[in-house]
Amino acid sequence: MPAHPPPSQRGPAGLADGASLAEDADPARHPSAPVGDGSSGDLLDGELVDSDRLRLFVAFADTGGFTAAAARVFRSQPAVHAQVRKLQEEVGVQLYTRVGRGVRLTPAGEVLAAFGRRQLADTRALRERLRGDRGARTHLWAGAG
Repeated sequence: MPAHPPPSQRGPAGLADGASLAEDADPARHPSAPVGDGSSGDLLDGELVDSDRLRLFVAFADTGGFTAAAARVFRSQPAVHAQVRKLQEEVGVQLYTRVGRGVRLTPAGEVLAAFGRRQLADTRALRERLRGDRGARTHLWAGAG
């Protein structure tokens, strides 16, 4: 059985060839560098963002509000609001501001939303690739637990 390359030689999805699984993986348009370098004050502070919170945040960013995001992910509005607020506390940076009765992403929120979209796209692509390679349904479990 061939040896796996060390993590330092793997690409964004952990693949030896270094290619992103997302269809549009042009690094000039979608840089795949991690958010923050782990030093104090960085967005992720060296920790991974909870995948469920990231999915909720992307829904929030894409819909422009808590109520619409809640409908998209089949959760209550207070639950989505609480998770986005907790994510904001975890990363230590303001991710959105209130504008009248609406919300607007901050520049940091835009960065995290783009990062989240890429992560979700890569996860979907990986799941599809595994299913296609095996010809059968393969379960992929990802996330912190």
